[in-house]
Amino acid sequence: MSLISLHGIEKSFGERRLFAGVSLMLHATDHAVLVGRNGSGKTTLLRLMAGVERPDAGTLVRARSRRVWLHEQTPELEQDRPVREYLMEAFSEVTALEAELRRVEERLAGLREDSPGLRDAMRGYQQVQRQFELLGGYHYQVELDGVLEGLGLPSDLLDRGILSLSGGELTRVTLARALLAQADLLLLDEPTNHLDIDSVEWLEEFLATYPRAFVLVTHDRRLLERVGSRVLALEHEHVETMASDFATYVREREAALALLEREYAQAQEKIDQLQRYYDRFHAKKSKAKQAKAKLTQMERIRRDLKAPPRRVRSFRLGLPQPHPSSRVVLEMKTSALTVGGEDGATPTTLVRDVDVIVERGEKIALLGPNGAGKTTLAETVVGLRTLASGAVHIGHNVRLAYFSQQG
Repeated sequence: MSLISLHGIEKSFGERRLFAGVSLMLHATDHAVLVGRNGSGKTTLLRLMAGVERPDAGTLVRARSRRVWLHEQTPELEQDRPVREYLMEAFSEVTALEAELRRVEERLAGLREDSPGLRDAMRGYQQVQRQFELLGGYHYQVELDGVLEGLGLPSDLLDRGILSLSGGELTRVTLARALLAQADLLLLDEPTNHLDIDSVEWLEEFLATYPRAFVLVTHDRRLLERVGSRVLALEHEHVETMASDFATYVREREAALALLEREYAQAQEKIDQLQRYYDRFHAKKSKAKQAKAKLTQMERIRRDLKAPPRRVRSFRLGLPQPHPSSRVVLEMKTSALTVGGEDGATPTTLVRDVDVIVERGEKIALLGPNGAGKTTLAETVVGLRTLASGAVHIGHNVRLAYFSQQG
């Protein structure tokens, strides 16, 4: 069954056209990945599907009584409220039925066994209860706890105000709400932002077993390859669709592009041959007729010839060679890495017994769950934070560079 249909969709911002003539259909169990270069319009296409944006031309039809839920990279919030209340919006149908059950129960409690309205009230209660059960009403708290754990969100976060959350916490909370909504069509725009490795692996499993449809936009190639069974490729203002996983799409796209490049080169070579023949013989009376035929053939090839799409240039990052430094570039030793403690408050210990030595030329990956202290450790090394005890020693002639999450 089709959840959403797009026919001849066009969208521009000012004089810049993002796409035109986009036509596609999404079905009830599609696990689609939407790929394309930065700025090609992937987020805009998701917002069109969700009804947040309107197309400039074309028609977009959504199936009735089907829930479409959009998770955006940068959620916008207008008012503060508890995180629990914000998340419970995902269960709006369930909580409405739960409230109806309570109302019917109160009504039943006020009826005697011989009351004429008892049978109708019992029948109504059973219908509401059946619908409540079908929507997972007896299990939503378990689902809530499971998603919070999977995304690395502590349970005490539920009682905080939504506007008190950090950017990373807010992104994960909005993602949790989207995953809990049990949407018929889930639209996910960069859901792995601010997720640690464990949470990304949990999300991968969640999406791989998701029983309904989703469209995923992400720069995480592993996730694209693991969960997608259909590819929507937004390129050159059009969307090409392929019923395959992402790895197969990449191979077939590369093969198709290589074929187009060979055919284009062969056509150019043929044009050059015809041009040389025409230049050599068009002025000779005995060859003029053949030369004219070659010219006609050359013009026909040029008319039908289309240049292959330009390949995306590979990005190569060249770092300047640093000045020679001491063999040991960093030493750090402290009994505890802490945050807080201002105005007499008790500091929070993130890491204990830090004893690190880094030698020249080493490449190190700093891993750990969200909130473990990775950023705090990096900021301490570069001098943006001070240690309560212990010391950080930077080796002779060592120059530090630091790129933070905020840029």
